[in-house]
Amino acid sequence: MKGERENRQVTAYADQPESRAVAVVRAEQTGAPAVGAVDASAGRTVDPPAVGAVDPSAGGAVDSSAGEDAEYWHLAIQDFATERSHELWRRHSDRINRELLERWLVAQPAGLVLKTDLFDEAVSEGLVPFLEGRADGVVGIDVSQFVLTNAGQRFPRLRAVSADVRQLPFEDGCFDRIVSLSTLDHFNSHEEIVHALEELSRILRPGGELLLTLDNLANPLVRLRNALPLGLLHRLGIVPYYVGPTCGPRRLQAHVREASLQVMETTAVMHAPRVLAVALARWLRSRASPSVQDSFLEALRGFERLRAWPTRFLTGYFIAVRAMKPAEVRPDVLL
Repeated sequence: MKGERENRQVTAYADQPESRAVAVVRAEQTGAPAVGAVDASAGRTVDPPAVGAVDPSAGGAVDSSAGEDAEYWHLAIQDFATERSHELWRRHSDRINRELLERWLVAQPAGLVLKTDLFDEAVSEGLVPFLEGRADGVVGIDVSQFVLTNAGQRFPRLRAVSADVRQLPFEDGCFDRIVSLSTLDHFNSHEEIVHALEELSRILRPGGELLLTLDNLANPLVRLRNALPLGLLHRLGIVPYYVGPTCGPRRLQAHVREASLQVMETTAVMHAPRVLAVALARWLRSRASPSVQDSFLEALRGFERLRAWPTRFLTGYFIAVRAMKPAEVRPDVLL
């Protein structure tokens, strides 16, 4: 395993001082400086490439909106993280996502794992502790410096990198598993979703797996939400930050296949009635005892039994797809 990881030319600089050991993930052969690495000892990030600049190791230009996206998410998540009312719901969200990964991350160790945003880790316990227990190493990316700094300080072994999932500063085939939980449903178009999936496919090794969730457009409440003005939903407290186009299970499967990945399994998660459950979680967070809160979380978890029903894509708030990058076939094998 160690030799295989070295052959993929991904270096964690484990022999460097701690501030770099948790910070730097780059391809050795480029000789380029680390992009957006977090210095955990200083609690800061190195700036990512200039907007529109080409990173030769990434094979493309940063989208012109990347800088604006980073600024937006920096402010939006900073505001969200200062509130405590969401904590009970975040515990539920982390638990359901963790149970999904427990079902899908069967092979252990999981090798080198990429998490495509660190929102969960900035505002709650997140999934990094779980992933670190099953992987040889965990890399997390985000466009928000606030998120990267918070996550890097809370999880010192995490290698946190400032990067946009639509243009990733990693070599081809360097990750064994990629965990992308509701990252790609915050773009402006389906084309950006497809492009992000192509980037994730590029950096996934042959035989590696992508574990992906997106808002589920087959759920009538998600469809209604996407049809209503975002400003109205934000003022009502229903949507705290920007949500973009998404799709139903069939279209998502098609997008995944467009990215040269093989769909292995598709399901739906988060079946509790979200608007009501989030509102009740906020109320209980400040008024109920810990035992009542725990009972509430168990009741929410009970809704996940609906994933076994034929109507799961009508009740699940997220589509979940497990996809594999087909193993390369050597020419001599075909002879």
